[in-house]
Amino acid sequence: RKRKDLALPLAGISIAGFVAIFWYRTQILTDYQSYSGQFLAPWKSDFFATLLQRLTSSGLQKVYLYLLLPFIPLLIWAKRTKYPINLGMGVAGLSYFLIRFVAGRWDLHYEIPVAACLIGLFLTSQRNQSQPPARTIWLTAMLVVACQHQYYGKVFYRTYFEGGMQDCPSDHERLTELQYAREAILERRGATIFASGILAPRLIEFGEVHHLETSTKINEQSGAFLLIQEKGPTGYPWPKSHQENSKNLNDLKSKRKHHALLEGNYVELVQFEPLTPNP
Repeated sequence: RKRKDLALPLAGISIAGFVAIFWYRTQILTDYQSYSGQFLAPWKSDFFATLLQRLTSSGLQKVYLYLLLPFIPLLIWAKRTKYPINLGMGVAGLSYFLIRFVAGRWDLHYEIPVAACLIGLFLTSQRNQSQPPARTIWLTAMLVVACQHQYYGKVFYRTYFEGGMQDCPSDHERLTELQYAREAILERRGATIFASGILAPRLIEFGEVHHLETSTKINEQSGAFLLIQEKGPTGYPWPKSHQENSKNLNDLKSKRKHHALLEGNYVELVQFEPLTPNP
């Protein structure tokens, strides 16, 4: 509020973050998620229809309601007491809100940074400012919990009733195989890697890593590459199944020269050789 000379740079950083997420992140993560293609395509084809859909969709309106409702008591209190709103936090959260708004994706944890910026609107460095009464704080806290119940329920149900704890058991044999596979990949640092499910982010430092279940490049790969996956039932190969992964791997083996670096009870690591040109 007092450092107006920082307002323009801060707004510029927020806008730059919004722009970069749809291009530069794709360059870093390769085709892990095609942000520019998947999420910007509707805006390019029909901007106003997409804007109307983002504003009037019943599912998205529910998201906006659950996101803003908990802060209504604080807004009422701030208006009555003429509390100075910290607009800088609003600017800081603008880029993330625009990313979620443009994409139309508000799953699970995506609301948390926006909610944090909304809380930041009521934080100020000015001294001698009144504080919200305890009943307002408690009401806000209860509304936050109540409006996020759908996400708590999904996580709790998935973890404890749909076998989530079985996806990543601390079984000694499984952990040993994962460590062996990691060391084998480390020896081939820089190789192209297609990794299943939750294994992908753990290998990102070792080379060009693609998420096996969502990548479209595996069939276009002419050079050598590594493929690692858990056989099941451990691992979480969303949005595919272990059966689909197994079938796809067998298809690849039938078409390309390969050799197994690890064929364990839990983990499978295969190195595929480059395609040989037709004579």
